[in-house]
Amino acid sequence: MIVWLNQHNLQKRLFDIAWICFLLAGLLSLSAWCGLDTSGKMAHVLLLIEYASAAISFIVIVLNFICRKYPWKVIVAYGILAVIIAVSAYFANTKTMIVYFLIFGAAYGQNSRRVVAISAMLMGALMLIIIICSQVGLAPNTIWSRDGVKIREGLGFIYTSTGASMYLGFLLQYIYLRKEKLKIWEFLILGAVHVFFYLKTDSRMPFYLGIVIILFFFIESLFKNHWRFTNVIKPLAVAAPAIIAAVTVVSYLIYDRTAPFWFKINSLLSDRMNLGQNAIQTYGINLFGHDITWIGNGSGAAEGAYNYVDCSYIQELLTFGALFLIAVMALYVIAAIKGARIKDYWLVCVLIGACLYSVTEPNLIGMIFGPLVILAFTDLEREPLEYKRGWLKLIFSR
Repeated sequence: MIVWLNQHNLQKRLFDIAWICFLLAGLLSLSAWCGLDTSGKMAHVLLLIEYASAAISFIVIVLNFICRKYPWKVIVAYGILAVIIAVSAYFANTKTMIVYFLIFGAAYGQNSRRVVAISAMLMGALMLIIIICSQVGLAPNTIWSRDGVKIREGLGFIYTSTGASMYLGFLLQYIYLRKEKLKIWEFLILGAVHVFFYLKTDSRMPFYLGIVIILFFFIESLFKNHWRFTNVIKPLAVAAPAIIAAVTVVSYLIYDRTAPFWFKINSLLSDRMNLGQNAIQTYGINLFGHDITWIGNGSGAAEGAYNYVDCSYIQELLTFGALFLIAVMALYVIAAIKGARIKDYWLVCVLIGACLYSVTEPNLIGMIFGPLVILAFTDLEREPLEYKRGWLKLIFSR
């Protein structure tokens, strides 16, 4: 009880509760249980849980101010971010980013690995429960077909690619947590589960990138002196998130439907280039975004209203505006810089992997699929790079 009354531990425990509520609400909202609940009761309950996480995060922020935990430069940075998020949320007509901002503010000074460990454990447990329920009839396992030939299973999620995307987020978090301790058998299990998702859902983009990520980190794990090459190109590595975003946006702007080169790229990306450029031409790019209703499969598409853009950079750019996208990429770069300072290139490369996946999927800021952007706020630089024994216990005791 004394530990709980201690100011520092109280803030830590309160953030843990807020973080669990936030993740729980977000993850369950992606389940088929919520998607097929026509009464809207489950969605309402999950919304209340999300609001509870925001309220608890606000309390943590107040306690941090009382304890003078925020340096002046951090207060200024948070103030700038608050203005950008508030204005973008107003023009986009959404409250979601306000909740994100409160989570960000409460995350300041929290232990990085504990934050990611909570996310990975909760995500892994819920994925397992939802998939098992879908296979035994306790959760809807919606079946789609690709071109009338390939069968795609929802596995208890709202759409076929949801589970595969969630697993890729889990994969990146697991690699970040385990780092140099990863064994060959772990890579084999991670790969086998990844193949399971592909065979069941036929989600090609998560599969291709996931295989590259697993092979990349497996090859790196074979060397005794890790990340020698990455250390040489450190400036390029930490700037990679911003570079990926810039190249992606420019590619959509200069995309030429009639050119053979772009035709092949668009085919490889399952028509994502066409859809993205259509959205840019329809809504236009401005500093603060638009109030856009993104309609995908199963939500108005039958009436010809399909306008969904899978690319995170284009979706965030159009919905929340250029300033918001710049702010988000700055957070990724800050997290990468903090990782590079302590020579944690596992983290730097995991961040790059998340940014690469965001080229084809809308998961850049969606902390439900992986909370890597939150590492820009957590206490990354004070914790040891390697935990020798009992790493999970040590994480939760810090």
